[in-house]
Amino acid sequence: MKNNYKNTGNIVSMSLVLFFAISCSNDKLKEEKSQNDNGKEIISASDSTEIKFQAMKEKYSQQIKEEITETDKKIDELNEQFDKAKGKLKNKLKEEITEWQAKKQILKETWDKIEKTTKDNWENFEKEMKDTLRMVQDSVKTK
Repeated sequence: MKNNYKNTGNIVSMSLVLFFAISCSNDKLKEEKSQNDNGKEIISASDSTEIKFQAMKEKYSQQIKEEITETDKKIDELNEQFDKAKGKLKNKLKEEITEWQAKKQILKETWDKIEKTTKDNWENFEKEMKDTLRMVQDSVKTK
């Protein structure tokens, strides 16, 4: 019987500790979410920066994804032409397909880096990404 009281006491103690921890964390959350005079929640500067950062990441991610899709379409077109071509044209198309596949690989690698990019290294990544997009677009213009 003493053992049951001891277990019950442990359960009550643990429950009180958990209740206290939860109530303290709720108070902290309430403190972090400040409100203006109208009762509307105000987004802190750090939250605002994080939201903008995530929005930029999403924008660039979408842009790279669209470039990859366009590159896939171009590769498919070239492959169709390659299947019908003969002689020198076939060799030229093979080279062009290889170039487009290399561009696609660079785009995919850049896209993969987006998820790993933080606010601290965003500027370096953004420059690299813009250079990559410029390189792909410039090469498209010359073809």
